[in-house]
Amino acid sequence: GAGALLRIFAFVFVAEFLDLTQIATMTFAAARPQALWAVGAVAALALLSANAVVVTAGRLILTRISGRYIQRAAALIFLGIGVRVIMGLWV
Repeated sequence: GAGALLRIFAFVFVAEFLDLTQIATMTFAAARPQALWAVGAVAALALLSANAVVVTAGRLILTRISGRYIQRAAALIFLGIGVRVIMGLWV
């Protein structure tokens, strides 16, 4: 329902905020102040396109693997990244 969609929006918004994609978009916008709307639109289109690929791949994977295993694998990946960041091993 609407609550689930709001949670998805909030999670993706927070996860994407100031990540590498956002920093790159900010750099492009700073270099092209006369074309801020164009930079924003193209960046949004690129993000939408990437998400379309991921959603399609996710749907195909779910036909072969349980969603529970996918969640666990994603959690382990995030945990591994977090540990590497904390240890200063992630560059």
